[in-house]
Amino acid sequence: GTVTGVQTCALPIYFNAGVTVALASDCNPGSSFMTSMPVIMSMAIRDMHFTPAQALYAATMGGAKALRRDDIGHLTVGAKADFLIWEAPSYLHIPYRMGEVKVEVYSIHD
Repeated sequence: GTVTGVQTCALPIYFNAGVTVALASDCNPGSSFMTSMPVIMSMAIRDMHFTPAQALYAATMGGAKALRRDDIGHLTVGAKADFLIWEAPSYLHIPYRMGEVKVEVYSIHD
């Protein structure tokens, strides 16, 4: 299969080659009302053979790198932040237990 023209079976090659890989919802009123990043991560794992760690990275730091932003996508002193804290024993529960994991939303900007 393909996702935006990329052979999905080839995605591990891109990660191994150091290519920036990002996941996003592309929420828009014309073709996609999807806003759930856990669902996007789950689809990447199921359909594109991401590992859970790759999906989490692509949904956070990968997105920031794709946008050429070094002030977002990570939690460090001085970084801007819109972030979620999931009440889960591990990041593995985010894509696999979507909708069942309690979440808190935070936003920190200058």
